[in-house]
Amino acid sequence: MILDERGQFLNTIELASKIEKWLEASKDLCFLVGGPEGISPELKHKAHFLLSLSPLTLNHEIAILVLMEALYRSFTILKKIPYHRA
Repeated sequence: MILDERGQFLNTIELASKIEKWLEASKDLCFLVGGPEGISPELKHKAHFLLSLSPLTLNHEIAILVLMEALYRSFTILKKIPYHRA
C-alpha cells in the first residue's frame, strides 16, 4: 500500500475493514511512505492500493505519525478495544 494524497480516502472504520480483509486473505501488509521527493509513478502503478491520509500534502515524517495512529486505531477496532469513538 502506498500513501499518496491522490489515493483513496478511507475513514477509520473502512481502513479497519480493509485491513481485516487483507489479513483474512493472508496478505502481508506493507505501507510505503515517500520521502521529500515523493514516490515514482512507476512504483505507484505497481501498488495494489493507494491510500490517502488527507487531501493535504503531508511531510513524510508527519505522514508516518498519522499512519501509525490510524493503524493503531484500526487494530483496536478489530480487537474490540475501547479506544476509537465513532
